[in-house]
Amino acid sequence: MPSPITAGLHCLFLLVTACCQTSQDSNFDPFIQYVIDSALGKESFQSEMQRQKRNILTFDLPPPEYTVDIEVSLMDSSFLEPIKEYFKNLNLPFSTNISNVEMTVSSINITTVCLPSGENNSCCSCENGYAWPNAVCSDLITCPSASPAPALLCGYMKEMPFYGPYCEPQTEDLCAMGDPIVMNMSVRLDTDFSDDLRNSSSEQYKKYKADLEKAFNDSYKCLPGFVSATVTGFRPGSVFVNYEVKAGAASFDQIASANKMVPQFLPAVYQLNPATFTTEITNQTNFTMSPVDIFEGDTVKLICEINSTSDNVTWYHFDQIISASFRYSVERKITRTISRTISILKIINITKEDYGSYSCTFTKSDSSHRLIYKATKPVKVFPLHITPNLNDIDVTCNSPEMQTNSPLLSCCIDRHLPSLTGDWKVNGAINITGVSSLSANCTEYKLNINESLCPPAKSGTVTTYTCELETGHGARHSQDIRVTYLRTAHVTISSSTNSSVSEGYAFNLTCESDVSNYDSISWKIQSGNSTRRVDCDTCIKNSRFPAMSVLTVKTATQDWSGTFICTFSQKHLESSANVTIEVISLPLKQNILINPIAASILCKVQQALECCINASTMEDYKVTFVVPGNAVQVGKKKTGNLFCYMYNYTETECNTQKEITAYCKFINRIGQEVNSERIRLNLIPDKEVSCSDSIGIGREEDTLVKRCQELNNPDYFTRGNKTYKCSNKSWKVERNDCLSVPISNLLTNAESLVNSPDAKATLPNYLAELKEKTEKEQNTINSSPANLGAIITILGMISSIPADAEKLTIQGLFILVFGTLWDKKIQEALLKRNSTSKWSSQQTKSTSLILVTPMLAMSYPFSRTFNNLCGKTGKYRVSSSEPSSSSSENTSKSYSLLN
Repeated sequence: MPSPITAGLHCLFLLVTACCQTSQDSNFDPFIQYVIDSALGKESFQSEMQRQKRNILTFDLPPPEYTVDIEVSLMDSSFLEPIKEYFKNLNLPFSTNISNVEMTVSSINITTVCLPSGENNSCCSCENGYAWPNAVCSDLITCPSASPAPALLCGYMKEMPFYGPYCEPQTEDLCAMGDPIVMNMSVRLDTDFSDDLRNSSSEQYKKYKADLEKAFNDSYKCLPGFVSATVTGFRPGSVFVNYEVKAGAASFDQIASANKMVPQFLPAVYQLNPATFTTEITNQTNFTMSPVDIFEGDTVKLICEINSTSDNVTWYHFDQIISASFRYSVERKITRTISRTISILKIINITKEDYGSYSCTFTKSDSSHRLIYKATKPVKVFPLHITPNLNDIDVTCNSPEMQTNSPLLSCCIDRHLPSLTGDWKVNGAINITGVSSLSANCTEYKLNINESLCPPAKSGTVTTYTCELETGHGARHSQDIRVTYLRTAHVTISSSTNSSVSEGYAFNLTCESDVSNYDSISWKIQSGNSTRRVDCDTCIKNSRFPAMSVLTVKTATQDWSGTFICTFSQKHLESSANVTIEVISLPLKQNILINPIAASILCKVQQALECCINASTMEDYKVTFVVPGNAVQVGKKKTGNLFCYMYNYTETECNTQKEITAYCKFINRIGQEVNSERIRLNLIPDKEVSCSDSIGIGREEDTLVKRCQELNNPDYFTRGNKTYKCSNKSWKVERNDCLSVPISNLLTNAESLVNSPDAKATLPNYLAELKEKTEKEQNTINSSPANLGAIITILGMISSIPADAEKLTIQGLFILVFGTLWDKKIQEALLKRNSTSKWSSQQTKSTSLILVTPMLAMSYPFSRTFNNLCGKTGKYRVSSSEPSSSSSENTSKSYSLLN
């Protein structure tokens, strides 16, 4: 048998021979096998060398360098350690000359050592500084140990003959050299559980932990990339040991092999049950989702993948097992060539109730070991919320700007989706379409506005544009954008009169539009820098088919003078037309004061006739007195606050007694006219005259009616009249129907108010003024039925105005008026006056109060006034019983009517 030195030299010669052989053989195989047998002698070695020498050629080339793997098989394992020691102590490098070839050996390293283990297996291990390549990591099964020998190198089972791959110098990318993983493991001890095992400070806990950790570390140390094994706790049933093993990624077989070694390193007193090992690995499963962003309605795939085979896979939603159904399906794929298992959970039409934690559990087991791969991932389900750039918009189809820059509709979601698709649908009577486009997270629709598709009859029509977005994975949602198509209306206006109309005359304006679907029609009057809204429900009549508004003015005043603007409104769109109407000044009939009103005259004696108007007028009228058989134009004269026109009339026909009427006619610059009230003249014989003074002439019992003068200023006149009666050859005042100046002004203002275009807006202020002045004139009103009648007439006039006023103002005003009416003397005076002439128009009989025996009734217009202003209905009667017995009761009634 050769000595170890001889064996070592044989290896070196083989190495040199291989190097030389390589230089002449292009089919160089770097693996050289040589068998050292105890039966070989020097002769056999020499003959082998001679066979090799015949193949050696010499070339003048730079010496090549080679790394050669040599497997040396020893029939006797006792040679292993001496040879390892020999190479370790060899002085390198060294050179030698073989067959005239200079060779230098720079290093000799032993990488892999395999020892026999059974009939066809060997137990292989890497020498220090070497590790197994990644390709064989999962196949490294720990060699069974005959006895506990934790100090030995880890050996792994290899089938014989073994042809590699061999261990390689350690680098970071070799087997189990990466980051370790944590395996949560447990095993059962068939002993009784003690409460001390719950207390980590107890002696029993410490001893169990120390003994078990030593056994675990010795058993699992040969797992690829092993770091540590640590006991984490104990739980009852008998005694379950929970422990953590940190190592490289290990296969089922590798873990099972290591588990089998644990009983060898643990004292038998622990009664470890070798069939109860369980391993759970939580960070070695590749868990992915498709799509990443999940929306309600999507079909979702949850994919779990492990680099191992498994027996079955279970999916969980929170802690509930997911069973196959029409919405849930599980697909499993196993690739045995590379030990990979894939499980796919498909969820169809996912809903917000499907959100939450999902887990996949891979299980593989045999009689002694159960391996679990578990992974958990949260799943968020978002609503496919679409945000439109517009909700409801108005588009004017015949607007040139809108046709040039037509609107852009868009619908967006809150994140970028490469698979997003969009579609638009149009629904409406006006079928205006557009061009769609798609961006990262939006779909857009550019409208093509065409006036021909938007006729006037369809103005105001709503077309709904529906955008529908789809994620590409099944989820879809839609959003409506409502577009109201409007059309600028063509509006015309016409007048029943020319551009001028006189005060007191009626006229109407007709405004028409080609768009019938309007929202409202408004009228305004522009005069200078002022614009007033016509707020008169009774004078405006609107119709839709045809689209028309008629403004009727029954009594024109200066307030109606200006440019009338009629506006048809449809949403924000306004279309207008205008016409200018000039109201020419002409006195109203009731504002022409005549004097005398009724008088007696003598034949062939001049009688002064007079018509007066307010001096504030700027118009220069043509005034004519019309008397029997004649019309005479007269000039004006300013008298106090009036312009007066006078004519001296003389009656020449003296044969019979008769009543003569005369009046004055006012004609303005456009030829329109108004006549005053009639002046009544009674022709009486000279000899029958009983009363004759500055007031006038008359027979006994005759009456004479004259206009009213202000008490403190005879040159100024007020409304009303005064009746004189000839008695005992002198004129005595029989009745005074003169209004005080404040009440007269209130009446004049009320007449202007009811004919005003903005009566509604002005009424509250007027009522406040009416209440204030009525309170100040309380004594005058109490002493004058004429003033009280004027107040009642005012209320009758303004009752036609539908407007709101302050409740306290109305209540105070009516309490004031009713309180006066309860006065018996006032009642009697009003009732007596009811049968005579009315002061307001100087000739018309009063209808404000009528006698209903034995009651005093408030009839139209006063009952309507009360109804309109106080919100009550019906006709109210006030008892005329004696004040002493019913005054307080009647006053109470007046309050109750107002509340």
